[in-house]
Amino acid sequence: MENEYQGSFFIKKFIESCTKDTPLHINMLNAMLIVLLSAYIIKEGHEREEDISNDSLTYEYWLKAKDSTNLIHIRDLIYDVIFPAVPKELREVIRNLEWDAAFSQNANNFLYKLVSFCHTKEDIQNLVEYIISHYYPLVITEPISTPQSINRLCMAILAPMNGTFYDGTAGIGSTCIEAKRYAEKKGGKLTIYAQEKLTVLCAVSMIRAYMNGIERFNAQSGDVLISPRYVTYDRPTQFDYSVMFPPLGQSWGAAQDIYCSNKLDKLFAIVPKSNTEWLFVQHQIASLKDKTGRGIIAVSTGTLFNDSTRHVRQEVLSWNCIECIITLPSNILPFTTSPLSLIVINKGISWWDSNAGILMVQTEKMFDNIDSVRITEQLDEQVIEKIGTIVCARKETQYSRIVPKEEIMSNDYIMLPSRYIFDSDIKTDLGTVTIKPELLQGWPILDEVSERIYRGINGSRVTSEVVGKEYKIINYADIQNGELQTGGLKTCYVTGKADPYLVQPGDILVSCKGAQIKTCVVPENMHDVLLSLNFIGIRLKKTDYCSMFLLQYLNSPVGMAYLKGRQIGTSIITLKNEDLKRMPVPRVCLEKQKKYISKFIMTCEEIEKQVQELYHNLNQEKWKLYNEMGLNCAIIRKDE
Repeated sequence: MENEYQGSFFIKKFIESCTKDTPLHINMLNAMLIVLLSAYIIKEGHEREEDISNDSLTYEYWLKAKDSTNLIHIRDLIYDVIFPAVPKELREVIRNLEWDAAFSQNANNFLYKLVSFCHTKEDIQNLVEYIISHYYPLVITEPISTPQSINRLCMAILAPMNGTFYDGTAGIGSTCIEAKRYAEKKGGKLTIYAQEKLTVLCAVSMIRAYMNGIERFNAQSGDVLISPRYVTYDRPTQFDYSVMFPPLGQSWGAAQDIYCSNKLDKLFAIVPKSNTEWLFVQHQIASLKDKTGRGIIAVSTGTLFNDSTRHVRQEVLSWNCIECIITLPSNILPFTTSPLSLIVINKGISWWDSNAGILMVQTEKMFDNIDSVRITEQLDEQVIEKIGTIVCARKETQYSRIVPKEEIMSNDYIMLPSRYIFDSDIKTDLGTVTIKPELLQGWPILDEVSERIYRGINGSRVTSEVVGKEYKIINYADIQNGELQTGGLKTCYVTGKADPYLVQPGDILVSCKGAQIKTCVVPENMHDVLLSLNFIGIRLKKTDYCSMFLLQYLNSPVGMAYLKGRQIGTSIITLKNEDLKRMPVPRVCLEKQKKYISKFIMTCEEIEKQVQELYHNLNQEKWKLYNEMGLNCAIIRKDE
């Protein structure tokens, strides 16, 4: 590891010395790749000790370039080296890399340092790898590479051996190269197919593949959603394996009309215009071989639970091709703080078990510190092996659970693992307790014992201007320590109907946004008070349940475990009305509820009184001590 770090340090210093007088830009990097490729070809020929008849391929001829001041001569020397000695496909993609005049003015300086720096073809290969993986992401704004640790995780799960491998969003080819490495390590061999929207990256990935010894590599440019390059009989070509990391949260944009008119991949209802992620999932499913094809595709966590894609998840679930869903922690990707989810596709599931559930895996607790910005480094071989073993063996552990399709259907087709994986050990004021949710089956649900469960008013309907009727409004900050601070409620005005959002004394309020769940009971004498959108209100049937009894249940370890287990979201944590409605509640008669709560309140008041007395006695003892110290002459107690 130390040698690898030192090598990277010297490579970085070398590149900085070559570019110190010229701003870094993509044409400069492209020109560097062309020079390095020609140097690699020469080194490769000499190290094989081949008889090279063409004088242009002799090492001495190459050295002439470093002393040349003629731009055309330098270009011709390099292209003479490249074009006769590389495959036709590589020659074609090289033409997509422009030669930049601003860089070429300093070409002899770069060549001189290159000859001095690179002693073997491995030196050149390492330099190319470093330039592609570290510098191209700096000049291309959109994500073009996946961290190596995540690629290794995908290969550990997918285990691609022999056959065909496909990546429709290849970027700079990192995933394809990792697939080749895995297959070779296991004694297999893959034919790799890649598509990338940016033409220049196809050329970059082709050069990278060549230097990594991938002989069977095909790269095509184009957007897979509107112009898939691998097509057989007007349908997507099907492959044995596929891993794709499409852009997260990207809108359809100009692709909408083209995609709608395209007859390829028509497998389910059109997804929302604001997000294309399920379109990529659809494309990968269509691109895998029936009965045998397996793939992994990355999506943002919100894609697994957003209401706007519920109908899409419903359709995909009916195909019975999702084998597993894995959530990874926040900061796992270098270009976003959001968590990442991997969907494992298996086109053979319906043939071996039509009733197979989906294995849900939640990995956050496998990491030592999920708040660290270096979370990717924690995805080491040990964690990769642990996740891979769980997925490949379909094991149920503290991190994983096989969820039946019927349970997913009953949860609004939410496919978020945290919805179904329950941590039974929870830290509370009582210490660590073990929760057994299966024992709550048969209890009534909150919707059955409530007159009404309602959401607060949308902020767009509320104004501070004196327009419409005047109200007070309850905001998130107005609940402190389980009590509503009525004195600080803000005044607002609403035009139109506001009755559905008015609270009544005895209503229970539960915050539905924010990491901390706040609860309280609306006190008496509350009139013309609105509930904000940050809350869900619960109005119980007075003949069935007591508000204070239910409030204490919500704040209990069982209640909080249920509520936190139903929270969804990444940047904004939310709780949905439907989840609250399905919450099981204790089956206790109203008379006993009132008895238990009355006794509890009396006991709490007595304990509070005793605590106050103890604090008073403590303060008295402090005052005695200060007198004995002789401090009483310097202290005047005004409130004694």
